[in-house]
Amino acid sequence: MTNEWFAKDTSRKVKNSLAAKFEAGERVSAYAPLGYKKHPDVKNKLVIDEETSWIIRRIYTLAFYGAGAAKITRTLTQEKIPTPGWLNYQRDGTFANIYRDAPEEKRYAWTIAQVKSILKDETYIGNTIHYRETNISYKNKKRIRKPQSEWMRVEGTQEAIISKEDFERVQQQIASRRRKQKNATTQIFAGLVRCADCGWSMKFATNGKTKYGIVTSVAPVIHSTVRADTLNPTFAVICCMFICWHGYSIGWNRRNWIEDSGYASCRKTSGVSRQQR
Repeated sequence: MTNEWFAKDTSRKVKNSLAAKFEAGERVSAYAPLGYKKHPDVKNKLVIDEETSWIIRRIYTLAFYGAGAAKITRTLTQEKIPTPGWLNYQRDGTFANIYRDAPEEKRYAWTIAQVKSILKDETYIGNTIHYRETNISYKNKKRIRKPQSEWMRVEGTQEAIISKEDFERVQQQIASRRRKQKNATTQIFAGLVRCADCGWSMKFATNGKTKYGIVTSVAPVIHSTVRADTLNPTFAVICCMFICWHGYSIGWNRRNWIEDSGYASCRKTSGVSRQQR
């Protein structure tokens, strides 16, 4: 009983101490993110690293002009720009088990996940975000993701590498980007359909066993799956209904807006009968 109380009390004190440092604008971390280095004189403070900050500017420039994470990753690899892990190994000897005897290609082996993380990191506009994750309890050290409403955002903790305007522009492009398929076409529902069970985005996929595509959740555990060829007529009906009701609300005659909008033909085409409704 005494040991449990002591562990709980110690956990509380550590959390309070860290919270005080965070509110004071201190950045407590083992490594400085790419583009920065630890201040030589001030503890828990970052300064811009002129030797590597150009890499961050290069990534954001590519994103600003429309390149996606996959294309940026290929560009960085082709231009032989060193990865953050390789730079840390060069400077501090960390990750030696990965880079000591690795081939030269490993130095430039960027991943899409790395690029996405950099493009969404508010560190580069001068902010620091804390409490993105937390332990379940002082007894259970498993890490869980916290909702954004519970994050602590401290602004102006270090000099910005990227302007806020450019950062926001990139975030808008990421949110609106719709991935192309191998045949250079884009599904009309890309970025619009979400899983009814988990809320994750859904993706279009095909396999050799069927002639139709399916739309499935991108979550680690698949929840909802629907045939893609059932979405098109359903979407057509929804659009017709929206147009019809909008017209009716601004004064169309009910009979006219049904006939003029083609709602009946949409229902017939999609196979939605009165009994099915």
